[in-house]
Amino acid sequence: MPYHNPINYADGLLTELEGAERADRAETVAGIREQLPDVAKAVNAVDAQSLDDDGAAFLAATRARLAAVLEPKKAPRTAAAASAPTKAVPPAAK
Repeated sequence: MPYHNPINYADGLLTELEGAERADRAETVAGIREQLPDVAKAVNAVDAQSLDDDGAAFLAATRARLAAVLEPKKAPRTAAAASAPTKAVPPAAK
C-alpha cells in the first residue's frame, strides 16, 4: 500500500499502539503490529536528504521508535555479566 506521507502515518500508528497497550486493547495492538513492518519499509525508503532539518529529525525519531517496537529486545544483563571485563585481558607475558 503506497502511503502519501509514511512518516506521519507511522508516527500516528505508533502513538495509537502506545495508547492501545496502555488500555490493554489486545486486538487493536495486534492489528497495528501487523501493519508496522510494511509501514517501516515505506519509512525506511524515505530519503532524508530530500527533507529539511526538522523533517530529517522527525524521520530519524520515527525510525528509532519503529526499531524499538519491531526489533527484539535484548535480555537484561546479569550481575555476573555486568561485573565481567568488557575487553579481553591478555595473559601475562612470560
